[in-house]
Amino acid sequence: MLDELGIDLIEESEIETCDSADTEDDDDESKDNAKIIIGLAAGASEKIEDPIRMYLAQIGVIPLLSWADEIALAKRIDVTRKNFHRRILKSDYSQGICLKMLEGITNGDLPFDRTLAISTEFENQKEKLLKQFPVHAKTLRTLLNKNREDYEQIKCKRTSAKDRYRLLKNVRNRQRKGSGIIEKLCIRTKKLQPIMKQLQEISSGMNSIPKQILLCEKRDNMKDILRNLKSKLSEYEDLVLETPERLSQRVESFENIFKE
Repeated sequence: MLDELGIDLIEESEIETCDSADTEDDDDESKDNAKIIIGLAAGASEKIEDPIRMYLAQIGVIPLLSWADEIALAKRIDVTRKNFHRRILKSDYSQGICLKMLEGITNGDLPFDRTLAISTEFENQKEKLLKQFPVHAKTLRTLLNKNREDYEQIKCKRTSAKDRYRLLKNVRNRQRKGSGIIEKLCIRTKKLQPIMKQLQEISSGMNSIPKQILLCEKRDNMKDILRNLKSKLSEYEDLVLETPERLSQRVESFENIFKE
């Protein structure tokens, strides 16, 4: 009757044979998995050429930060970034470039979001900053022009030491004021890095000229070269409104922060 219903009868010996075959298959699969695990472990000690595997191997060694460590690290990064910006932005040369950025954003020549890091926490922050741009630009332009006028008097030999000190103090105060205005604009760090490199190059050029001047002064028939070197040094100083020593200190200060 079971045959008529299409049901096949299996002997007990056949059932035991099937169970034995399944057990062997499971054992083979376990062995294969073990080989894979052993292979991965052995491969870890070998040279990894696959960039993805290399990344996973390296990231797996680094311990995860705790919540407190993440907050402390974020604060340290923020403080370092602000100090780096402040060191660069206290330079008249840097402020002049930032003023051009401001004018570029206002005229539509520079993209707003790629130039400034604006927080989305406050509503209409972008619109509010755009309205303030003309005022900030006018203030910066006035500060830079006044600093240039005062620095010309500082360089003048007829200016007394007392007046030179007073003028230099005024210049430094305006530089701090201009730096404060630009810091509020939140210019992205990647936009300031090219300015850092330019200041480094200018400082290197200014520091090399006095050495060349000393060599020329010890030799005869070097008046023309000596005159050109002094003229070039004066042009550098007019460009940054700082002496070689002062600019070297500034460059060293933001380089140390940048390394952090």
